[in-house]
Amino acid sequence: MSEEKDELIDKLTKLSEKPGGKQAVRYILNTLGAVPFAGGAIAGAGQLWGEKEQQKFNDTLAEWAAKTDSDLKIITNNIDKLLQTPTRAKLSLLMGEILGDELAKGFLSKPNQYIPIALHNQTLNELEPFIEKSWIKIQPTHSTVQMGGGNRVGNNIEELKRPYGFGSTFNIQINESYFND
Repeated sequence: MSEEKDELIDKLTKLSEKPGGKQAVRYILNTLGAVPFAGGAIAGAGQLWGEKEQQKFNDTLAEWAAKTDSDLKIITNNIDKLLQTPTRAKLSLLMGEILGDELAKGFLSKPNQYIPIALHNQTLNELEPFIEKSWIKIQPTHSTVQMGGGNRVGNNIEELKRPYGFGSTFNIQINESYFND
């Protein structure tokens, strides 16, 4: 297998191991499947995902990479670009880092759900592109908490990504537009 193919498989595998990564890889593969040079085979790989299907996913991705004549550098660059713009993949990764895999998966599964959470100011800034896209809505609850000890203010949980310093409490809601865009 060429170095570019190894790099692509390695990048997607490492991404899948991050919090929220499996869902992010699924979004990326489905997005790349719509690109003419990537073809439907890569989109099909995104449909295989399941907790017990990691090896099947790796095998399918390796098989696709071995058969394709596409310029893999373009695909790798597209993956990098997808992760730098407000995409479902990027939101999935970010919510996985903030909430943990299980809570993020449930939160991103249906519209109008909300989670009361204490967020670090930097994390709030990272969520801004998704607020602008109207995929999420963040409402302040006007409390401040010292982060780092699994603290709670009311029923607000503390974010996992940056559990240090001071945080403010919010209700994060996933909007219908996230599912429709």
